Amino acid sequence: MMPPMLPSKGNPSPRKGNRWVLWASGFVVCTFFSLLDLGTFYLDRSKEMHHVFSGGAGVTGLWTIVEVLRAKSGLRARAITLGTIAASAAVVGTAGFLLGEEGAYPSDQKNLVHEIQAHAREVKAIKEQISGKRSSMTEPAQLLLIEPLVSSWKEHIARITDIDQHVNHETIPVVVNKILKLMNEALVFDNQQIQNLTQQFSVVRDGERLRGTKRSDFYAKKLEPLMDEEQRIEGARQASNLQQRIQEAARP
Repeated sequence: MMPPMLPSKGNPSPRKGNRWVLWASGFVVCTFFSLLDLGTFYLDRSKEMHHVFSGGAGVTGLWTIVEVLRAKSGLRARAITLGTIAASAAVVGTAGFLLGEEGAYPSDQKNLVHEIQAHAREVKAIKEQISGKRSSMTEPAQLLLIEPLVSSWKEHIARITDIDQHVNHETIPVVVNKILKLMNEALVFDNQQIQNLTQQFSVVRDGERLRGTKRSDFYAKKLEPLMDEEQRIEGARQASNLQQRIQEAARP
């Protein structure tokens, strides 16, 4: 009976020679789950960051290098093998990161929030235009010049409110949800100001039918209280410190 053939000392056994494949597979898997966790944490800092897989990726990565160096002879073979493993880990890791982001912040919800942000930017631009025009006004009748801007402002606010009702606040990152809640607080002041300005436009139209002191008396009685109320609303907005609170909420 022939004795079993033993591998020579200079060549690794087939089992030992392929151990790098197992370590490389473990490295790629750990990289996937490590970046999956990172993608989730990146978008939602309220989530707990686990370090089991990142530690596992470090250990398996180190042993992969060791086993490849043992199994492969020649610089070229080693470089090709390690390069292939690194490329595979990069592709799989990127997929894990993107899946983590999607889990923490679903794309459909992200699109809704981005749409709200676009309308909010339009509102900011409209307010700046209104402020610029009002700074140069000298007659009550000139208030009617900003009426189209106020109408556009109202439309954007209505659109923001409508979109927000379709946002699933339980599936979006905590930071984003907090910012949306602060924006909803700001909408209260916006709606009050829009209503106030709408009443001012109505008073101005009524006053334009009058002449002389009757018009000035009418404005003093009807328009000036509304303008005082507008200042009170803006003062309450400033006192709420919403802009600073939104900026603080957005900080990582």
